[in-house]
Amino acid sequence: MIGEPDEVIARIKALEAEGLSHFAFQVTDDPVGQMRYFAETVMRRYA
Repeated sequence: MIGEPDEVIARIKALEAEGLSHFAFQVTDDPVGQMRYFAETVMRRYA
């Protein structure tokens, strides 16, 4: 998924409402930085 954190959260929640039970993502050139960013901007606010 590509988008601002709020957009990603909304998409994940919409997919979850359709039955999504697992989510995986692939990192590219900066794996640690990208995982940290995702954790801080998406996972922290996902509820």
